[in-house]
Amino acid sequence: MDSLSLPAGRLRGSAPLTAEEMAAYVVAVAVWAPSVHNTQPWWFSVARQEISLHADAGRQLTVADPRGREIMISCGAALFTARLALRSLGYIPETSVLPDPGRPFLARWAPPPGSTRRDGVPHASYPARSERILPHFPGRDFAHGRGWGLSWSIPSAAPRSAGVVCLLTTADDHPLDWVNAGQALQRALLTSAICGVAAALHSQPLECAGLHEFIRTQLSDGSYPQLVLRFGTVIQTAVSVRRPPASVLFASGGEHLGISHG
Repeated sequence: MDSLSLPAGRLRGSAPLTAEEMAAYVVAVAVWAPSVHNTQPWWFSVARQEISLHADAGRQLTVADPRGREIMISCGAALFTARLALRSLGYIPETSVLPDPGRPFLARWAPPPGSTRRDGVPHASYPARSERILPHFPGRDFAHGRGWGLSWSIPSAAPRSAGVVCLLTTADDHPLDWVNAGQALQRALLTSAICGVAAALHSQPLECAGLHEFIRTQLSDGSYPQLVLRFGTVIQTAVSVRRPPASVLFASGGEHLGISHG
């Protein structure tokens, strides 16, 4: 669980928002953070001047992510986004990162075309067929051969560029490091977006123990790889989906907070 304390005074602006209004705004922004397979594995609670972000164990990919590393990275990205949201209101949040340790299959997070789900990997966010890219950089087959996915509007005979491939690494490999990796991830993604650069997240190579260790020793100079990222420009974009903020925001007693921020 990660907690954000809301200071009593504002740095700028006019009439202060109530704690509930601030919570509604912060959560509405934070839910747009990236998460592995768009699982959105988080929920929030509010108690007085504190917003707490919790990992939702029911959304953990227990086959691909048995240690909970990827779920904590996802929550770290949401935490960083929540911090930025508070700063946009004129507050400097005090953050306490206290991850709760914890421990369904991938296909659950790849809904078919026409689905009304507000989570998972929508079919328009991955290619319908494997594309030739240079250097070769295979991606995960979310549709499992069912033909779902996005077709390129402009066919190309020449291989497409794989872009710039990067590794996000940490000095150690504990839950705190995973949360911080998520915060670093969101900072990198927001910075690249400002520059007009798109990013793709590849978690699968690091879900295989042998390949993870190879990347750590051969490519990471001994540090711990947390995500493989590709940066580049794209000619087609797709709108992502998110669960309604009200569905993940609770009061400290466990009841939903039926509030919104206009």
